Formats: sequence, C-alpha cells, structure tokens
Amino acid sequence: MPPVSTRDGNLRCPHCFMPSHRRTSEEINITTRSLLFACTNAFCGHTWRATLTYEYGLVPSAIPNPEMACLPMRTPSRSDVMAAVREARLGADGSEIDLNQLDLFATFTAQA
Repeated sequence: MPPVSTRDGNLRCPHCFMPSHRRTSEEINITTRSLLFACTNAFCGHTWRATLTYEYGLVPSAIPNPEMACLPMRTPSRSDVMAAVREARLGADGSEIDLNQLDLFATFTAQA
C-alpha cells in the first residue's frame, strides 16, 4: 500500500492513492480544524472530510497562553528519564558523581 500522506501535508486519496488538494478548512476550536479534501484524479473524483487536531506538545512555549494551560505535554518514556539521570550523574571526566554531595565551587564564586 502506498504512503497515505505527501510532503506538503495533503493526504492521498484512499481509493486511487493519488495526491489530493485541501479545498476548505474550518476552525472548530483553537486546537481542532475540519478539512475538506478532493482527489486530483479526474477519473476518481473522491472528496472527503478530515480532522486536524492538537495531540500534545513536545517543548513548552516560551510565551504560554494562560487560557491554554490544560494542553497536554508528551510524557517522557522511562528510557528517556533514565538516560537523563545517567547523564546528570557523570562528571566532566566521565566518572560518576554523587548527586547528594554539594559542589563547593559551583555555589561560590571568586571575589576580585
């Protein structure tokens, strides 16, 4: 079966697999749009409606909208968390450091 999407974000026709054109787009709410597609194959002529919706965020916004505080973020997998913990435990020389031990030189700066 051929891929169902194209590089420009349009879908392929589910019947003849030819590219389609997005004919109209209507905002349902701030995170959902209703789209109308038409097949470019004149012999097929299929048209259909699809929905485009926000699933989850990957990186938090630097200027978050307070009205959209309920938008979900991606939950990191256990392997992502464990990799971050392993990375945090390694010192500059590659040896493992104790995270409970304070670093005297990181908390004080030299006085001129």
